[in-house]
Amino acid sequence: MTGIYHDLQIYSSIDKVFEGISSPSGIDKWWTLRAVGKAEPGNTYELFFGEDYDWRAEVTRCKPFEEFELTLISAQENWVGTKVGFLLEDKDYCTQVHFYHKGWP
Repeated sequence: MTGIYHDLQIYSSIDKVFEGISSPSGIDKWWTLRAVGKAEPGNTYELFFGEDYDWRAEVTRCKPFEEFELTLISAQENWVGTKVGFLLEDKDYCTQVHFYHKGWP
């Protein structure tokens, strides 16, 4: 299986970055047209990208200000079972983000 990995720095506080990657309103700013869900393990997020792309993902990891992961459970065939996740580190001047999207067939 292959994966996509990115490390980046965001010049904002770790609490704001966590909100941006885990809350529906935050996710809507960079990924979806409409997201619905609650950032708690076991909960399901609705991820709406358009009429033909109304997907679902389960929260499989969530530690506030540390990590957040979604596992796609209803999506295009090659996305089902993949994991989209973030590991966060608080730096003096920014938040270090380790992003991954892994589990591709």
